[in-house]
Amino acid sequence: MGASRPPGTRKALLGLASFAVAFGAVAWLATEFSGSHAEPPPDGPRITAASGATPTPLDCAGDELELGGAFTECATTVPSSVDDCSTSGHVFDAVLQLSGSVDLLLYIEVNGAYAGPGTYDLPPWPYPLGTRNDRPKVAVQQDGTSAFSQLVHGVSVRQYGTDTFWQSVAGSLVITGRGGRSGTVSAILELSAGHNATLPGTRFSVAGAWSCP
Repeated sequence: MGASRPPGTRKALLGLASFAVAFGAVAWLATEFSGSHAEPPPDGPRITAASGATPTPLDCAGDELELGGAFTECATTVPSSVDDCSTSGHVFDAVLQLSGSVDLLLYIEVNGAYAGPGTYDLPPWPYPLGTRNDRPKVAVQQDGTSAFSQLVHGVSVRQYGTDTFWQSVAGSLVITGRGGRSGTVSAILELSAGHNATLPGTRFSVAGAWSCP
C-alpha cells in the first residue's frame, strides 16, 4: 500500500484542477467571440491571377483602321471603282474600299446634319443609309457587289442583298481636312437584322484613320 496523502493536499490538487478547467473555458469563449481565431487553410493552392494568355492588341499604323470582332486586322482605304466622297450642302457621303484579308466597304454618311469638319455622334439608326435629314452613320459591308439603290417614297435609299452588313450603334466620327476628305472614326457596329434593327452580341469595332483616295 502506498502512503496516503493528507486531506489538505487532496483539497489543494482539486482546487488547481478546477481552476485550470475554468480558465480554459474562459479563454475559449474569449477567442470565439473576438473573431480572432485563425482561418482554416484552403483546400488547394491560391490563385493570384487569371490563367491564360493575355490578348495582344493590334499595333496598327497611324493611317490605318483597326478592325475587331468579325475581322481582326489593320486595314487602309485603297483606290477602287466604288470610291465616292462628296459633300453637298448639309450632306457628306463616302464609300471607301478597305484593304485586308476580305473585301470590305466602309460607308460614312452625315445626311442633313453636316456642318463641315467636326465631331459627329453615332447613335443607333432609325432609318437606312441614304435617308435625308437623318442621324450620322458608319457601316461596313463584306460584299459590296450586292449593294443597290431603290426609291422609297421618292427618295433613293441604298439597299443590301447580303447579311454581312454591320451598322453603327455607338461611337463618334471625326471629319477633318479640306472638303471633309479625311478624319478618324471610333465606332461600335452590330450585324444588321433588317429594318434598321441589329443582332445583339455581334459587336464589330472600327477605330482609326480614314481618308478618301
